[in-house]
Amino acid sequence: MNALFRIWYSIQHTLFPWLEEELDPLTEKERQFIQVVSLIDLERHIRPYDWSGIGRKRKERINIAKAFIAKAVYNLETTGLLIQYLHSCKNLRIFWG
Repeated sequence: MNALFRIWYSIQHTLFPWLEEELDPLTEKERQFIQVVSLIDLERHIRPYDWSGIGRKRKERINIAKAFIAKAVYNLETTGLLIQYLHSCKNLRIFWG
């Protein structure tokens, strides 16, 4: 529990103030998205599916994982709605990469 508290403290007191200086003011949903992506070790979960040098190079899987997280956080039913929202939200495009 102590490690989780340190991570949460770091997110709230280091990451959020820096992001708010660099970007537009963060909405509550944007904060939730950042929290979820920061707490999940996406790299570890995606690594087994990295391109192994055979066949066509795969798309960046970490961005696909972030898309599923964004759809859940923003409660979007379709990928089309996610794409529309992504076009209109500069902050989310920056978080997503």
